[in-house]
Amino acid sequence: MGGFFVKRNEQAVRPLYKEAVNPETGQIKQNWYEGLITKKLEGVIHKGQEILKRLHTWQVEYLSQPAMLAAN
Repeated sequence: MGGFFVKRNEQAVRPLYKEAVNPETGQIKQNWYEGLITKKLEGVIHKGQEILKRLHTWQVEYLSQPAMLAAN
């Protein structure tokens, strides 16, 4: 993103952080211990343009019945 000796404000590409939002409630997520706003890495910024790299949000769901039992 620019190397060791490049100043932070002179970097060509920077990480893009945005507030993490709870998809169920629409509220901004907070840190569990201190109540601080949680930010997550979304992509990069290049020449003032946001390039989003994390387009999918994965969700773990549990089956009501294991798949092997349902097949029998």
